[in-house]
Amino acid sequence: MSFRKTLPLAAFMISSSVAAESGHSHGDDLPHRFPGLVGHLDVIQHFDRVYKATDADDEITEAYIHAHLGLNLYFTPRFSINGSLKLEGHPNGESVHAHEHEHEHDDEDEDDDHVGGGGNRWWEDHELGIEELYAAYRGDRFDVVAGKFNPVVSLDRHEAPGLYGYQVFEAYEIAGRIGVGGGIEMEAGDFGRHRLDASLFRADTSELGRTWINREERLRRSDGGVANTGDLSSWAVSLSGRDFYSYDLDRSWVEGFSYRLGLARQAAGEGTDRDERRWSLSLQQGFRAGEWRGRALLENMNIDHLGGEAAHDRRYTTVGLEMSRGPWTLGGSYTDIGNRAEEADESLDGHIFQASAGYRFRPGVSLEFGIKNAEEDGVERRRAGLALRVDTHL
Repeated sequence: MSFRKTLPLAAFMISSSVAAESGHSHGDDLPHRFPGLVGHLDVIQHFDRVYKATDADDEITEAYIHAHLGLNLYFTPRFSINGSLKLEGHPNGESVHAHEHEHEHDDEDEDDDHVGGGGNRWWEDHELGIEELYAAYRGDRFDVVAGKFNPVVSLDRHEAPGLYGYQVFEAYEIAGRIGVGGGIEMEAGDFGRHRLDASLFRADTSELGRTWINREERLRRSDGGVANTGDLSSWAVSLSGRDFYSYDLDRSWVEGFSYRLGLARQAAGEGTDRDERRWSLSLQQGFRAGEWRGRALLENMNIDHLGGEAAHDRRYTTVGLEMSRGPWTLGGSYTDIGNRAEEADESLDGHIFQASAGYRFRPGVSLEFGIKNAEEDGVERRRAGLALRVDTHL
């Protein structure tokens, strides 16, 4: 049996075996005894049709998987070793997340890595790798981590509404860095609960940076790129808040409000001109509309010297909405992309619109239909697709 047949079959068998578990949350559950292991599995099996594209050869049918398996080994309620294994399929021509082995300012060149040719693509261009592996200690109101992790700057990809929303956030997140970090929680009564996160990091040049299936060797210092400095000279810091309360019914909306402010610097490595600097503002508002529960979000990410390129700045502004009622979920977002660069082909603005409707058959198992209209770097692609999603605790 070929790899293209065994990959989806294996993923389906894994997802089916854990789907029998009852409901879940994205919070961390402690094991019943120590040492103990808990985990979380998130699988999205996409079946897409690109029905309109600037290049007619890109109008194809394709299948790909996006999956995360997170495992937490608790030695005590406070100390744990945490890991995340990621299986990432790359949609044809889509700039999802820049691979760690490439300069981040080469995101816009990823189209060259995908050949349309008018044919179909079945589970091609998949990478399996270790995204995170770190030790963590949790105090009463603080935690510290050390190892390979995702620095906290903006909203997490799982907070994006819509079937394709995670692809929007993945395109500019900082992921898989090696360093140290932590957070402090602060209680302010009716003025909410707040958290300050900070980290020092560098690019991953260790053996953890290798990938399998579509094999990639680990990143080396000589490969250059931002944060590839060999020391902890890159940093990220963010402040977030939620759980506000008001005795005034006219201001009760604050109880569903949350925010995050983020700053980051990725130091220049070999072959880069400048440090990459970014700042972000993220706002979310929960609400009710009759029997529907809703969540609206706004995120603005500004990146100066994208990927260390002196004359290239980029901005992502995303507005999103998610509504749920019983087993039904509706969601979507619109992202405006602004580019400022000296070279004309890097100064092209763009946009991404995506929306979907999903039906939950049982806790953690749903079927979703979505559409995505993206114009990036002067290239337009429109796709529609079905996806089976399994999202559960182990």
